[in-house]
Amino acid sequence: MIDAIFLIVAGIIALSIQSSVVGLIIPAELRPDLALIVVAWSTGRIKFPVGICFSFMLGLCMDVMSGTPTGLLGLLLMITYIFLGYVDSYMEVTGVARNYISIFLASVILFSAIFFSRALAGETDLGWPQFCWITVKSISTASFSWVVLKFLNFSWTEYSKLVGTV
Repeated sequence: MIDAIFLIVAGIIALSIQSSVVGLIIPAELRPDLALIVVAWSTGRIKFPVGICFSFMLGLCMDVMSGTPTGLLGLLLMITYIFLGYVDSYMEVTGVARNYISIFLASVILFSAIFFSRALAGETDLGWPQFCWITVKSISTASFSWVVLKFLNFSWTEYSKLVGTV
């Protein structure tokens, strides 16, 4: 229960910042996906049932906020959570490099799936500009992740002290 409360608060903060403050400061091509970073952080810290439910609910909230078909981002974030858990358990690299590589790969998969679904619906074409957008957005998300992950680690430590689990 303590894990779920922390994740809910972190998810609300990430969605709030991503949809309001960051949108005004950073252009859309370079705007990092903070929700994906929170999901990536939760793979190594939170139990699987809590993390998978959180990923789905965060994706549903993103669906409502972005206008994508209901359940698309929920499903994609669940798959991303499973993928990142698998990468986290089998990747030999530790530290910042592991986080950067795994978040970069997850964001490429996530953004590619979103663009593929939009192309199937006829909303956009898949071409060189979209490929460049996916690459730049993935690099931005992976590069920005070290700041967010440090903040989440610090917050988790302080929260654990506050509720008495450490």
